[in-house]
Amino acid sequence: MIISIKKYYYFFFLLVLVMSCVENFETGEENANTPPNTTMANIPVENDTLFALIELYWDGEDNDGFVVKYQYRYTTFPIGGIIDSISHDWVDVEGTSSTIAFTSPADLNRQVFRVRAVDNSGNIDPSPAVKVLYTNKTLFPSTEITEPLDGSEYFAVTTANSWFKGIEIAFNGEDKDGEIIEFAWAVNDGEWTWVDADGDDEASQTILIPPSAFGTEEDLHGDHIVQVFSKDNTYLIDSTGASIEIELVVPTWEKDILIMDDTVEDFSLRNVEDDTVDAFYDRHFEEANPQYIVDNRNLATRGFPSLKIMGRYRLIIYHSENSTPPFYLQDTETGKKSRERLRNYLSVGGDIIFSGTRIVESFWTDNFFDSFGILKVPQVFPAEASGDYDDFVNKILHIREGHISGTIGTMEGAIGLNGFSDIEVDTSKCQMEYPWSGKPHRIQTVDVKGGFTRDIFKFVGNDPYAGGKTCGLRYYGDVFDLIFLGFPMWQIKEEDAAVLARELLTSMGY
Repeated sequence: MIISIKKYYYFFFLLVLVMSCVENFETGEENANTPPNTTMANIPVENDTLFALIELYWDGEDNDGFVVKYQYRYTTFPIGGIIDSISHDWVDVEGTSSTIAFTSPADLNRQVFRVRAVDNSGNIDPSPAVKVLYTNKTLFPSTEITEPLDGSEYFAVTTANSWFKGIEIAFNGEDKDGEIIEFAWAVNDGEWTWVDADGDDEASQTILIPPSAFGTEEDLHGDHIVQVFSKDNTYLIDSTGASIEIELVVPTWEKDILIMDDTVEDFSLRNVEDDTVDAFYDRHFEEANPQYIVDNRNLATRGFPSLKIMGRYRLIIYHSENSTPPFYLQDTETGKKSRERLRNYLSVGGDIIFSGTRIVESFWTDNFFDSFGILKVPQVFPAEASGDYDDFVNKILHIREGHISGTIGTMEGAIGLNGFSDIEVDTSKCQMEYPWSGKPHRIQTVDVKGGFTRDIFKFVGNDPYAGGKTCGLRYYGDVFDLIFLGFPMWQIKEEDAAVLARELLTSMGY
């Protein structure tokens, strides 16, 4: 009996102990999640006056979690009272620093910057860190289009090719209190396209506007407005920008052949009238294939044709018969314009035949005379040259290296190659006096030619620098075809000229 009572008391004691433990281990209410805290670095110094592009630093902590991002905003108070305060919206940022372009419309501006941390529970610091700074006025950048000139005209086709990729526009920007970081361009009312600048106070850029930017095939022909704006490193955009109007001409190819006569009457031609030379070309090319209409334009009296006129003709025959370089190919402002038109014409699919003396010399800026005023002999076309020589002689004519025959007339004829017949010089068409002696002089020959070309004539005559060398070249292109005759066609025999005209047109696919 005593044992049973002891067991009862023992069980009762355990029950009381368990009940008291349950009461003791009961949890209370969960503590509320606290917001994070944010602090600003002491760089830059409070109330300092700085350029409007400022890098600021901050930090944050969260006692019951972690910071996931920060938000900052600032208010600009222009000093002077002319402009109201400017408030900016909160901006999210993950890092603990950011470079900020402060709006600074007045000579001096008070900037009140606030930053706050956001924790993993979405809590936001209710008391953002604050820094007060002052900034000087920021100046708007300026923009200028340097090329092309306002009112320029270009040939254009709807589909870009290996020669015509679009319209090249060059421009620059200037920011007197910072750097240009970007440019934006647009055609007419089209979308703006941003391109990087080189990040300097004076930045320049060249772009190629594709034909598609000018609209459909119907829209391409006509006038277009090109606009350019620049942006500086405080994100100010030029308020006015720059604009030009250009005219695009879509070639129609409605006509056949245009002969462009750049011959000037002089003593080397026995003072033959220019009309006689014109009639020579008209006669032989009209008879070469009667189905084609041949028009003749005397450049000396009518000037260089516009793109609208050139774009009507599928083939141009450009010739210069006298002993001076062709007037409209020389390195003058007039010559540069006509060179560009010819390049543009070929880039959209026009074909051309060059015939005459000293054509290459027009693009060659070397001095032909030594310090004593004596003509240099021999004269060699350089393989590498800059400017128009490289753009036209190397890339268009496809002549890499060559020679010019001597100052004394030595050409007696040429051996035809690759489908062309031999030709002979007509001595009655050239002065018999020195240095011509009834023969053409200063003939251009080719030592090294470019790709996709064939020799079509070899020089015949007693000349140490030209004898046996190529004096006629045929280029087969994917966009345009070209023939270069380094001699004047007028000065060969009539019967040979008739055959040559037929063979030239046949070779060019006419």
